[in-house]
Amino acid sequence: MLDKLLMEYEEKFQDNYPIRSIPCDWQDEQIMDSIKKCIKENKPFEVEYDEKADY
Repeated sequence: MLDKLLMEYEEKFQDNYPIRSIPCDWQDEQIMDSIKKCIKENKPFEVEYDEKADY
């Protein structure tokens, strides 16, 4: 199911879902909910970076 949603996201936004930028403790269900929300609201996922973090 996750793979299907990732493909839907890519088709809709012509970009990959930023799976490497989400919190490490998110489970598959949380990731899928986030993707569904993005698709439903027609808004790509916004990555929030911590200005104090050293990436």
